[in-house]
Amino acid sequence: MASVGGSVSGRRDDADGRLHEVYGAYWGPLVGWLAIRTGGDRGLAEDLAQDTFVRFAEADGFDGSRPAWPYLRAVASNVLIDHLRRAERQVVADVADVDEWSVPCDGPDDVVAARELVGSVLGRLSDRQRMAVELQYGRGWSVEESAVFLGCRR
Repeated sequence: MASVGGSVSGRRDDADGRLHEVYGAYWGPLVGWLAIRTGGDRGLAEDLAQDTFVRFAEADGFDGSRPAWPYLRAVASNVLIDHLRRAERQVVADVADVDEWSVPCDGPDDVVAARELVGSVLGRLSDRQRMAVELQYGRGWSVEESAVFLGCRR
């Protein structure tokens, strides 16, 4: 019975050792990779990198038999996509919360119509287009910064 416990403990120690090794080797490159994709926002990149390592540690898909960087980058991509989706939902929520004074309308019916129109237009955009709107109008980024972040042409 003791050998079974030792065996499980040994496997856990191996996994922890691999995680520390990957963390030490790839923390800096991962933060840099994410910083490029967040328009140079190092604080956000570090937060996303931390989330990436949490998911990486919880995942059973990495056993050390393959290179860590591609797997880690795939996890980071998913973390970034989740972050962007949350940001997108916030933009749509912000549009729904527009006050009457901020919409050039003559009355309450016009305000409702304007909100519905903006929501409808945003809903028809692709994920990338909505994110471009969020980056440029919601966060005040330039077209160039948004293009770098989204990995597309200006």
